[in-house]
Order: sequence, then structure tokens, then C-alpha cells
Amino acid sequence: MVQLEAYHNWNLIIPEKRVYFNLMRNDARFTIVLSNKGNTYEQIELELIPDNKASIINSGISGLQNEVILPPNTDTTLSLK
Repeated sequence: MVQLEAYHNWNLIIPEKRVYFNLMRNDARFTIVLSNKGNTYEQIELELIPDNKASIINSGISGLQNEVILPPNTDTTLSLK
């Protein structure tokens, strides 16, 4: 049996370098794109730390986690508000 060597090749992209608030709303939307081009599952922990003028709150959505398990050769987009 041939066993492949683990190849790690994942990437995180934040398309918007800055997030701006609309004056008519109290929130802002942004996305995070995770891509795994390797041949092994990747467990990626996200830690979002806003500056002192903003905060991130859990709006009561069950299952909101800071950890993403990304299978080989897949990608995913996280849309946050």
C-alpha cells in the first residue's frame, strides 16, 4: 500500500482590507475566503479582534464557531455581519 505524504497548502483571503459602516445601519458586512489546495484536512482557528472602535457580538446564532475544518481540495466563503 502506498501512503502519500501530507501536503499542506491552505490560504485565507480577506477581499476587503477595510470594512466601513453605513451611517444608516449599526453593522457592516465582510467575507473571509478559505481555500485548501493540499491533500489533507485542515483545522483552521479564526480569531477576530476588532479595534477599540468596534466590537464583534454573537447575535444568538447557534453553532457559531471560530474553528473551520476544511477538507482537501475545497474552499469556502464565510459571510459575516
